[in-house]
Amino acid sequence: MRCKSAGRHGSVKTATTKTEQRDAQNAKRSASSCEVGLDQLRLVVPKRAAMADMQELADTLEIQELLTRYATAVDTRDWDLFTQCFTADATIDYTAAGGIEGTLPVVRAWLAEVLAGFVMTQHLVTNFHIRLDGDVAECRSSLFNPMGMSDGEGGVVVFLEGGYYHDRLVRTPEGWRIQRRVIEVTFSTRNNPVWLQPFVPG
Repeated sequence: MRCKSAGRHGSVKTATTKTEQRDAQNAKRSASSCEVGLDQLRLVVPKRAAMADMQELADTLEIQELLTRYATAVDTRDWDLFTQCFTADATIDYTAAGGIEGTLPVVRAWLAEVLAGFVMTQHLVTNFHIRLDGDVAECRSSLFNPMGMSDGEGGVVVFLEGGYYHDRLVRTPEGWRIQRRVIEVTFSTRNNPVWLQPFVPG
């Protein structure tokens, strides 16, 4: 509310009431609070997004390391390390590669027996396509497996296999683990092996 009053020379001036002054101050504080709130929101939202991105990156790297650890366990015949790559209730399906399907203990025992007949194996895992969904993940990774058996005369009979691992993974208190693994074979040279002679440094 504004009222007009006559000045000493008859001129008219506008006077601001205390209520209007108080309202103006409150409006100013409110506007200032809004600005601070928006600034804080601008800081919080990117921070949360960045934290989510960091978690996704950490999960992705951990899963890649897990699948590499699996390959290392197989090639070094470290069956304790092999077991640590899976959940206790994991199932593994190697039937597409001529193997078996079963629970972790059954497949572990079978794999240890079968690989004992090979003088060399080299499991290479790459091209990880990981889809994260909270504490669950799906991954398709490419595999390339040179495998060699002794020819009995000092040489090695080598065949190559390639394809994909299809994995379902879960986050556990110990980290990411494979809960379900299925192998898909896209090529094999089992019917056309290569005879190699041992490498002798010159």
